[in-house]
Amino acid sequence: MCGSSSRKKRISSYWSSLESQGTKLPCFAILTSTKTVYFAQSSILRSVPAKLRDIMLAKSWILECLQSHEGHCGQDGSSGFPLKVIDCASRKLCEIAPGTPYVCLSYVWGNTSVAHEISSTLSGCLPKTIEDSIWVTLQLGYSYIWIDRYCIDQQNDAEKHYLIMYMGAVYRGAKLTIIAAAGDSPHSGLPGINGTPRRQQYSHTVGTSGQQIIGLEVPKQDIEDSVWNTRGWTFQELVLSRRRLVFTRSQMYFQCNNMHRLENLPPRHPASSSPDPSMDAGISHDNLIAFPNLNIGSTVQTIYRQIEEYYHRNLSFHEDIVKAVTGIINSFELGQGTDRIRATQLFGLPIFYSQTSPTFCLPSEKKCSPTVFTPTSTFAHSLIWTISPPFDTEYSVVTDTLFPSWSWASCKNHYDPIYECNFTWETSLVDFSCEESLQVWINNESGRSLELDEYIKTWDQEDDRLLAPKISIKSWVVLWNTEPYQNSSVHDDRALTWSFKMGDDIMLDHSETPPSDSLAAIYLGSNQSLGRPNDREYKDAVLLVVEKVDDSTWRRIGVLRCPRKRVSHWENTLAWLNRIKREGDWKMRTLCLV
Repeated sequence: MCGSSSRKKRISSYWSSLESQGTKLPCFAILTSTKTVYFAQSSILRSVPAKLRDIMLAKSWILECLQSHEGHCGQDGSSGFPLKVIDCASRKLCEIAPGTPYVCLSYVWGNTSVAHEISSTLSGCLPKTIEDSIWVTLQLGYSYIWIDRYCIDQQNDAEKHYLIMYMGAVYRGAKLTIIAAAGDSPHSGLPGINGTPRRQQYSHTVGTSGQQIIGLEVPKQDIEDSVWNTRGWTFQELVLSRRRLVFTRSQMYFQCNNMHRLENLPPRHPASSSPDPSMDAGISHDNLIAFPNLNIGSTVQTIYRQIEEYYHRNLSFHEDIVKAVTGIINSFELGQGTDRIRATQLFGLPIFYSQTSPTFCLPSEKKCSPTVFTPTSTFAHSLIWTISPPFDTEYSVVTDTLFPSWSWASCKNHYDPIYECNFTWETSLVDFSCEESLQVWINNESGRSLELDEYIKTWDQEDDRLLAPKISIKSWVVLWNTEPYQNSSVHDDRALTWSFKMGDDIMLDHSETPPSDSLAAIYLGSNQSLGRPNDREYKDAVLLVVEKVDDSTWRRIGVLRCPRKRVSHWENTLAWLNRIKREGDWKMRTLCLV
């Protein structure tokens, strides 16, 4: 239990003195460096026993959501396609039709092999988390549960690929997702269920009246400390779900897209005017809500923020880096009716598109009028990810064959959880203006080349597993050689910047010394100046810095931002670029990036 025993004794003595005076006992909070524990009367907080007393409490939360939040949480969920699930009564795999209610499970796989577990009938002895989840599903009145370990044939590549592409439909189609946020394997169980222990919460009787004081450990902190919260796949499962029933080490927690409920906190008092029961206890709403930012598709920037958060999660297999976030990207929708803006990805980089038009508009607070976008222009913005400080490891196009250098996945492939870094897209898509003449081509393994905008028209009919990890990009390009910075022999980021102008900002992906003097900067576009956000006459030019690999290919090494460049209405792009790098031989070129 968090907080020292001496502090608890002092609070207990204080409560006793108040109780003897007939004074109402206040709500207290004990804060440490890692946790906050609230204490209040039993009329405000509910005692949580070591064994779950009533699973029907969770059912009441689900019912409250179903009856009240149709607009926010969607009452009728469906995967949209036949889905293989577990029949909880017979323990057999079966296929259900779209619209059939089912539950999903999100949990930590651990190191257990799954090869032997693919069978039409589940074995009699299942891992404790699986057993507990099946029991909870039945108690809540549902017959079917979807568990990836059993419901995806890991040896069927086509089935795996299809479900990875449409994982959003699987989790958003479920009535509920059970989250096992305790333990580090499928054998840990759901705390409080069928003998799975959970941490006993503080309870103290004050004075002679028998009045009870209850302790509330905030579930958010238990969740943040869990192994489940560090895993890559579970982040997607959390974000995509509509209703989440979380089993922490100390209590149940429920959160849909419109409310949250705690086992420790009883329903609000009938006489209370507060819509949130936590307000009655004087406990901050912000301290109790576990997942504050779960609005999928609220803006295009939501996708970038979610990838940034996902970047710091752990994966057992490097080849899953893009797969484990594909469901979030593919689930994006903005707008109503048929003219919706959707999203897909190319090696993890988001691409936005309209379902009915080759172009679409996005409003910006910093611009007088909405900017017109194409799939290619949104992809150009997605190329402008940065990481700081840069990795000490060296990227090699020879050994790093999983992901291309221009994808953030190439850096995550080397990510170490103990390495603190800031991975981000510094500017938002809506404030980005892509170079009008920029074009991008993608290639498949057979050598076929297709312009990106054309590919997007039929992407759902294409197999992205056949795409080669390279692109060809056409734009204004300047070639240059590195120069030592102030007589330094080291070709570092300052030296690269010196080749342009002092004040320009280059952000390298890796901190190695560039092994080649053959560098190029590809002009991608501009955005409202970060240094002068309210002055529309000033722009930041954004360029992709690449290094020559061989006679036909280049690889990304970083991003160059040339800030606060005044834009004159009379000059064209080439004239503006020549002011950015004087004596630069800017030419319209096509480079192949790997």
